[in-house]
Amino acid sequence: MSLGNIMMLVALFGFMYFVMIRPQQQAQKKQVELKNSMQPGDQIITIGGLHGIVDTISADRQTVTINADGLLLTFEMTAIRPVEKNLTSKTVENETDSEDETPTK
Repeated sequence: MSLGNIMMLVALFGFMYFVMIRPQQQAQKKQVELKNSMQPGDQIITIGGLHGIVDTISADRQTVTINADGLLLTFEMTAIRPVEKNLTSKTVENETDSEDETPTK
C-alpha cells in the first residue's frame, strides 16, 4: 500500500468517527445523565409510549415507579425514554405568561 492509500483510510475513519460515532456517544451520555438526575415529580415517557410522572426511584433495584393518571406502575430504568425536568412547573409558567398577554387587533 502506498502512503496515499493509508492516509485516505485514516481520513475516512476520522470522518466516520466525527460524523457517526461521536454524536451517538454524546447523545447516549446525555441520556444517562438525565436518567441519573431523575427525581420525583419529573414527567417521563416509557419506551412503550406510556406518559407519567415519577413517584419513586429505587437505585438499588434500578426501577422507577410512575404515576399514570392515579395508577402506580413500576418499570426498569432501561424502559424510560426521555426525561423532562418537572414539567408541571413549566406548564404553570406557560399559563401565567399567556394570561399576561393582551390580545392585539
